[in-house]
Order: sequence, then structure tokens, then C-alpha cells
Amino acid sequence: MRAILLGGGLALLISLIGTRFAIRQFTRWGYGQEVRDDGPTTHHVKRGTPTMGGVVIIGATVLGYLGAKLITLSPPT
Repeated sequence: MRAILLGGGLALLISLIGTRFAIRQFTRWGYGQEVRDDGPTTHHVKRGTPTMGGVVIIGATVLGYLGAKLITLSPPT
């Protein structure tokens, strides 16, 4: 139980902190899908922002799992 809560907490912190830096890095690398021109005009301010935030969430989940396993010496199941 402790490993599950620790893993979830670590994943949350990593995703909250890491998303900002990952989006900047993805922008520098030119990754992501551009926002379309034919959509609503309110979306035009988002042009150039990569749509790869889900990659950070998946990575944070894996890192949270590994961190919880290392700290508690038991897998979070």
C-alpha cells in the first residue's frame, strides 16, 4: 500500500514539474503536431506549442514506479 501511494505521489510530482521543461525541449527539437489554421481563432495563440504532454505523463508514471520500487524495495502492486 505504501509503495502504491509513494509511486503515485512521485509520478504526480514528476509530471507537474517535468511537463514545463519537456514542452520547452520538444519545442526546441521541433517535435509535436502543429495546431491547424482552420480551427477556432482562439487556438491560433497555441501555434508552435507541441502536443506531446502525454509523453511526460507516461514517463512520469514509469519513473514513479521505479522510484517507489527502489525506495520501498517492493514493487507497487
